[in-house]
Amino acid sequence: MEYKHIDQQTQNPFLQLVKLVIYIIGGLFVGQFLAYGMLLPIYQFDFNAVNNMITAPMSSPDVRIPYLMLQACMSISMFGLAPMAFWHFSEEKSLVDIWTFKESNWPILCLLGGAIAIAAMPLGTYLGAWNQSMHLPESLSLVEEYMRETEDRLGELTKFLLDFESTGQFLVGLIVIAVLPGLLEELLFRGILQNILHRYTRNIHWAIWISAFVFAAIHFQFYGFLPRMVLGALFGYLYFWSGKLIVPIFAHFLNNAYTVTAFYLKKDLFTDQVDFEQVSTPPVYVLLISVMVLVALLFTFYKSTVRSEEQIHQQ
Repeated sequence: MEYKHIDQQTQNPFLQLVKLVIYIIGGLFVGQFLAYGMLLPIYQFDFNAVNNMITAPMSSPDVRIPYLMLQACMSISMFGLAPMAFWHFSEEKSLVDIWTFKESNWPILCLLGGAIAIAAMPLGTYLGAWNQSMHLPESLSLVEEYMRETEDRLGELTKFLLDFESTGQFLVGLIVIAVLPGLLEELLFRGILQNILHRYTRNIHWAIWISAFVFAAIHFQFYGFLPRMVLGALFGYLYFWSGKLIVPIFAHFLNNAYTVTAFYLKKDLFTDQVDFEQVSTPPVYVLLISVMVLVALLFTFYKSTVRSEEQIHQQ
């Protein structure tokens, strides 16, 4: 998908936002239907067994793959089918346009984008630690208690899903946790939502950061909100500067794949149990070096896209 400039659009941006939400809600229901259609044969068409798997996914290691299948169905429907239907019927654009590559430098930009995602990881770790140390006012103690309980449950679920018992489970997890989110979430949040918000606000920075805010909020993890929002903003700038959705897709995939692979290899190398919740922040000098490398890579990426655009105008 090439980046769409605001003067090329005629649809009312606010109305398009409302339509997009409706499409996504529809995708939620379609995803549930697809998930049940896929899971019922596995559980001998026992609705109670499927419901128990969904409500208590950590009840047995045998539930890991069915639950990943559930996640895949929901992701494909909400973040894939719904946005593509919106793009085709509401934006009235061809689906072919989403994956069209008009310039030959996109592989280099993808590599730079991937390097930026890796360089941002130490910063994300520090932001995550800071986010987790935040406390709400005493008057909102019940809200904070609820958020921390929710965060703990999601953390346990993540630990369960990443505790792969075989290479086959790891490959399935890599597809569901890295490939699909990288592809489909970028299609929705950067490819569609960011473009609409740019038309609505007529300010690309507002569009990028609002999209990043929604991207972080949709994961329903308050104590991971800040690093996820910053990462989403990085993806937004990569898309805006390059004009190619494949760039943030690759960066997003690499970020998630690194985490999934690191957990799998750590368990494989050290056998026994791995403490998934223990995240140690790197030394300050590592943070400073990584931030300098990140800034240098962002500058290089930006200059590369500017040169590429100048060459296009000269042709």
